[in-house]
This record gives sequence, structure tokens and C-alpha cells, in this order.
Amino acid sequence: MPSPPRCLRRLAKRPFKLDDLARLRDVRDPQLSPDGQWVAYVVATIDSKEDKGNTHIWMVGYDGKSDRQITFSTDSESSPRWSPDGKYLSFTSSRPGKAKGNQLWLMDRAGGEAYQFTELKGRLQGLRVVAGFKAPGFGDC
Repeated sequence: MPSPPRCLRRLAKRPFKLDDLARLRDVRDPQLSPDGQWVAYVVATIDSKEDKGNTHIWMVGYDGKSDRQITFSTDSESSPRWSPDGKYLSFTSSRPGKAKGNQLWLMDRAGGEAYQFTELKGRLQGLRVVAGFKAPGFGDC
């Protein structure tokens, strides 16, 4: 049996503990921008003290540089999708807004506050952004 890589040999062997969960990050739902220069994705974490999971939207340059978190609410965000021109990101979240429940939110990819785009009753599932919609304060998307 081959020996493990040197980086793994330096780690002390010990049982996995509950506190270790807080250090894990689950990266999912990568979405490439229309110009191919950015990837928006979701990072899920667990807060073991609050006994709560949370997800946020992150963005990274295609070259792996400029990695940054772009949502910071206490509520989870998921399903990032690019506008056809790549200027905006939409995502779903149950954060407080005009309507309760999971809603579609829109934000400039450069940052700033997200705008609640939908006021739907029930549960929002499946997300697809199409060209030509108008968002107040954002112009044509």
C-alpha cells in the first residue's frame, strides 16, 4: 500500500469530533458568468453553537483569484444565477422583505444591497433567468 502524501502524514490522527463540523465547508452550485471570467457559487457552513446551517453566495475569478463572499445575511441564500449580460446575480433567499418565504433576489455583481424581485406566495423552486426583464433601479437585465 503506498504511503500517504507528506502533507497528510503531518496531521495527527484523531477521531472526528462534533466541533469539526464547524470547520467543514460544502461548496456547491457553481455558475459560470456569461463572459467566462467569474464563477458564482454557494458555500454552506454549520454553526455548532447555534446548531444551525447557513449558505451564502461567493464569487471568484475564473483564474482562482479575487475570491469573495457577496451575501452576508443571517438567512441563507442559494441558487445563484447570472443575468444574460453578466452584470447582475439573482439568488433565492428567505431573508426578510416585502413577501415572506423563499423569494428571488437581485444584486449588482459588484456588490451592494440585494433587491427583492418577487413577492410570491408558496415556495419558489427552480430558477431560470431570461433576457429582457426590467428591474426597478437596475434597468434592463
